[in-house]
Amino acid sequence: MSSVDTTAVSRSAMAPEIEAAIAAVSLPEVQDMIRRLSKYHLAVCVPHMHLSEQDFAVLPPGMLQVERQCVVSWTARGEIASASGMVPVAWRWEEHGVTANATCWGYCAKTPDGHDRVHDKVD
Repeated sequence: MSSVDTTAVSRSAMAPEIEAAIAAVSLPEVQDMIRRLSKYHLAVCVPHMHLSEQDFAVLPPGMLQVERQCVVSWTARGEIASASGMVPVAWRWEEHGVTANATCWGYCAKTPDGHDRVHDKVD
């Protein structure tokens, strides 16, 4: 079992829910869930956003973390005009079941050496 070191982050910068989620990663039952998820190449994340008044705030239900061209922003799920270019990359349980809470907007283009590692713009 591994432990999680949050000493580099001020406790006042975190919402209590974020702090509790990070601490839960050290629990045996959570580590067992992470081990089982790894079979499917999945991991655990803490849905959060950054606000001017709080570095680590809880990501509210219905909000999406959106990455586009290596820039992260947050938007209400209903404000996304078209989901055709969005790839869900994180999910969580909300009132009616599992829903995406983070997306990557765009597609991966080949680098000159043939690797799929550069995010390119979707027009």
